[in-house]
Amino acid sequence: MKPSPLLPMQFARFSLIIATACMLLYPPASSLCQDSRENADFKLAINLYNDGLYDLAAEQLKQFVNAFPNTSQGIDARFYLGLTQLKLKKFDDARLTFQTFALTYQDNPKAPEAWWNVGESYAAMRDYKEAALAFERVKVFHPKSKLAADALLRASRYFAQAGERDNARRDLRIILQEYPSSSAVLAARTQIGQMYFEEGNIEQAQNELKRVIEGDPLADAKAQALLILANIYQSLSKTDQAEANYQEIIAKHKTSSALQGAYVNLAKLQAGAGKPADAVENYKKALAQKDKADSSLILNALIGMGDAYASLKQYPPALDAYARFLSTSPQDERAPGVLWKIAVTSSRGKNYAQSNEACARLLKPGIPEPLRHRAQVKLGLNAEEQKKPQLAVQHFQAFVDQFPEDPAAPDVIMKTAAMLEKQLRDPRKASAMYEALASRYARSPLADDAFAGAGRCQEDLKDFNQALKLYRELVDRYPASESRPHAEFRISMIETFEQKEKDSGVEKLALLVGDVVAEKDKVGLSFRLGEIYFNDLKNYEAAAAQFTNAVNSGMADARFVDALYFRARAYEYLTRKDDKYRRQAVESYQTFLRSYPSDPRSQSAALSLFQLNATTLASAKIAFTETMALYPSFGRRDALLLRLGELQEKADSLNDALAAYSSITQELPGSPSAEEAGFRSVRIKAALGLSDSAVAEGTAYVAAYPAGAHTAEVLARLAELSVRERNAPRAVEMYQRLSNEFSYTGSAVNARRSLADALAAQGNLTEAISLYSELLDQQENNALAENGADPSLLLSLGTAYQRAGDNANAKKCLFQVLAHEQTGEAAGQAYAALGWIYKDEGSLDIATSYFRQAEKVSPGTTATKDVADLLVVSGNYADAIKQFTELSHAANDEASKQYFDGKIIIAQFRADKVAQADKGVEDFKKKYKGSEEDLAAFELERGSHYFRQEDYPHALKTFTEVAKKYDETPSAPEAMFWIGKAYQVTGKPQEAIKQFSDLMEKYPQAQVIPRAHLGLGNIYYEAENWPESIKHYRVIADDPKADPALLPFAMSNLIETYEAAGINDAALSLTRKYLELYPNSEYSFDKKIKIGILYGRLGYYDQAILHLQGLLDRAGSDLEGEIRYYIAEANYNKGDFQQAILDFLKVPYLVTKKGKIDWTANSLYMSGQSYEKMGRYDQAVTMYQQILDRSGIDETFKAAAKKEIDRVKLVLKKKSD
Repeated sequence: MKPSPLLPMQFARFSLIIATACMLLYPPASSLCQDSRENADFKLAINLYNDGLYDLAAEQLKQFVNAFPNTSQGIDARFYLGLTQLKLKKFDDARLTFQTFALTYQDNPKAPEAWWNVGESYAAMRDYKEAALAFERVKVFHPKSKLAADALLRASRYFAQAGERDNARRDLRIILQEYPSSSAVLAARTQIGQMYFEEGNIEQAQNELKRVIEGDPLADAKAQALLILANIYQSLSKTDQAEANYQEIIAKHKTSSALQGAYVNLAKLQAGAGKPADAVENYKKALAQKDKADSSLILNALIGMGDAYASLKQYPPALDAYARFLSTSPQDERAPGVLWKIAVTSSRGKNYAQSNEACARLLKPGIPEPLRHRAQVKLGLNAEEQKKPQLAVQHFQAFVDQFPEDPAAPDVIMKTAAMLEKQLRDPRKASAMYEALASRYARSPLADDAFAGAGRCQEDLKDFNQALKLYRELVDRYPASESRPHAEFRISMIETFEQKEKDSGVEKLALLVGDVVAEKDKVGLSFRLGEIYFNDLKNYEAAAAQFTNAVNSGMADARFVDALYFRARAYEYLTRKDDKYRRQAVESYQTFLRSYPSDPRSQSAALSLFQLNATTLASAKIAFTETMALYPSFGRRDALLLRLGELQEKADSLNDALAAYSSITQELPGSPSAEEAGFRSVRIKAALGLSDSAVAEGTAYVAAYPAGAHTAEVLARLAELSVRERNAPRAVEMYQRLSNEFSYTGSAVNARRSLADALAAQGNLTEAISLYSELLDQQENNALAENGADPSLLLSLGTAYQRAGDNANAKKCLFQVLAHEQTGEAAGQAYAALGWIYKDEGSLDIATSYFRQAEKVSPGTTATKDVADLLVVSGNYADAIKQFTELSHAANDEASKQYFDGKIIIAQFRADKVAQADKGVEDFKKKYKGSEEDLAAFELERGSHYFRQEDYPHALKTFTEVAKKYDETPSAPEAMFWIGKAYQVTGKPQEAIKQFSDLMEKYPQAQVIPRAHLGLGNIYYEAENWPESIKHYRVIADDPKADPALLPFAMSNLIETYEAAGINDAALSLTRKYLELYPNSEYSFDKKIKIGILYGRLGYYDQAILHLQGLLDRAGSDLEGEIRYYIAEANYNKGDFQQAILDFLKVPYLVTKKGKIDWTANSLYMSGQSYEKMGRYDQAVTMYQQILDRSGIDETFKAAAKKEIDRVKLVLKKKSD
């Protein structure tokens, strides 16, 4: 049958359909061209990007976006444009591009990634706060994105870098609460641990990180946690544990992102331990890590490697490492410090041009002031080392002009003046520089030396009057200066040889010539000429010759006697310059004294003759005898005795010297030599160990001569003796006076440091700390001090802080000491001080580890009774035995040896080395007779050994023997206590109660009685006899003198008993008291949770919720699960079932391991109960069913859940019926 022809209308409709189909199948030519062009242009742009031609790619993408702004490829092009700008490091352009994309195309799949890149752009520009906010927007706008949790992790890191730690912690908590199954959770916990560490909450940091490690994390997460844990150990100077962690990462996590950090930090440890070559190798390995490289670690490695090479004196590679740092991160805040390292290192390598270039860069604006000061000085030092004194002087003068307040300024001026004087031979400029120092820095220790230098320069300039003025000013202003003897000598020499009266001499010579012409007084001409030479022209050789001529001329009047005397005096003066005149001077004085022994000048002549002859001890003794024979009442006997004493002292005949000095001070106290003799007497008595006499005489000396030539040195001796005798108040007084009145002397150089030590010894810790800090500040800000703070000063400051109870600052200082010194006495003392700090804080394990480290780096540092006893208490028996053995060997008395030997045996028993202990007991019995107390203690320890081994029959037998045989020793009540404990652990509570009761009756004052009360409290608690349990716990808890080691346990047990008895208000009050007493206890956080629970029990639900929510930020994962449970419970009890369900259901995602309480099962059960309260029975059944379906939940819970399901279904059935 043929088909029917189409009707006109049908045909028209059919034609339209065909036409439309054709248009769809074959678009117009213009449309085809556009699609082809769009694809080609987009492909070109992407190919340019993939080929790394980013400039061209950026231009092509911009053109493409303009040409096709609204197509899907046009939108993608905008995203690629942002990526290209990132590659070109046009970070602000990239930020704007991505931000516009993210806001404009919020539904685009790439929108979350766009926000991510906004954050990366801000981070590259170091705007960390904006970076963090951008990463947060990934979660805000796209909470279900797979990037959300990781973006919050990034946000937290950048908030931390911006200093906004609360925001950082908040983002980490959001990860844990809202993305509990995300891979970012462990990283978040690791970051929380890092934050705790940075805040100084070491224990919480360690706990959080250990949870990550123990939570079966991915390898990288575990490695990161190990790395931060190692950083904590390293910060605590627990180097062995830190190194073990780093080595574990290196050995077992070679592909981890933590590997680079492990290499860097291991290298730091090795450099600090004096192994720079090993450090270099590990720094190289860190820098070789290309995958997952951390820019901050790279920078740390470059600095560390440079330092390690520098310590090896391999300067070129050190400089290369520093230069790489600067080229990698020129804007880094550490860049100026690295520039300074380049300046110092290149100088040590004799590359002065590079050093000078670095210094020039450091002198530019914006560089920290201390480095600018050092750079200017370094320029001068470099010039000095290059033998360019003129250039060095210019740089030093520039330093003084620019930085006159720098502590190094006086030293730099002194150095400059010395170079001008000695190398540039410019005494005039040198003198001006010396005088400027003395004027500007009058209290500087160099001020007196500056006067001496200026006087020396004026002598070179032949300006003797100015030189005299300067020397005299030195003596007047700085009477105790070490430069005083030289100044007085130069004054004498100038007055003797240089202060010539030339005009007067010429006039006298003219008169003399006139008399010669007139032939007047021919006999007296030589004498008159001698006087002119002697008094006016200071030509003593010519004067001596003329006086000799006068003597030989036949002169018979009084001038003959004068000629004899002045001839001797002239030769004496000449001896000061040349010893060849000594014999002539001696003979001349002898002639004068033989001829005129009664002349008024005879005693002065005799003294001069003695001084000329007394060149040795033997000749001095002869001269002394001759002088005293000639003049029995010699007026300057003090001078003779002083010279004798000096020579005897030089010959080491100290007792003879002391006798000579004592003769002066006692018989001739007003003589010119008394001051010098008194000083020498104090010095000898101190050297001979005659401390009391030295102190008495020294005290009298400083009273008699408050500004004497040796007052400073005597004050220093008195202070040293006071320190030796532990007389801190007197030491403080002496050092204060020395520091305040004689700061210019050598004796006072270390006086302020010694004063701080004395203040600390006196117990005046506030002033000691202030002075130590001031001294440290001076060191750190001294432009000449390249090495920074003195570790010994840091140690003293740290120790003072420790004694003052400021443990935070103490630790800071002590850790700085250990950063400088890893071995030796200072390191040992720092470790020991840290040990005492942690002991006082109750961290016995940490304390013990520090004591062990102290002994390792400095044997003998911690060999004290207290430390050894602590080692026993903390269970470190091997170390305790070693310590007690050292102490026993060093003990000087029998009682001490007996104590230490007994402790060795006790430690052996506690270490379960019974055979060694038994042998020790036998030796002890032979060595120490009548030692019943010690023998009882040994048997008590034997019983304790049996008890630890759970050999209760032997333990009971041994304790019973001790209680009977040694009933009058302190071990007897202890033994009775342990008998009670044995009964208690073997399930005989009534026998235990009787034993403890008998103990209290027989030995009511024994130290063990509180422990017996604790034992009784525990027995009655187990029996649920709350009143009796409370009574015994309160005996301890209410005792104001309770044993500090026992009190926290008694309080904790009493809190639990109050709870069990339903006395919640008493439990709450006692928990608060516990936290007041033990805020840093390892159980303090549990007690804080307890307060929230008790609020709930007392019906204060809102207060409970508020309190518990405040604890969330400081909780670890498992504790957070517990806290969430109690918050939910409070909401349940107050009737807010919907909120209770939300909180209950968070718990299973937070708990990482099963504990005593199955929080997961409980929370699911209570969720079901909450749904029932709301009448949502189907949801309740779902919750109970989860208990059945989940693995790891105890069968008891599953059985209970099954019953609940059956019960609810029955309820539903009844409702439907």
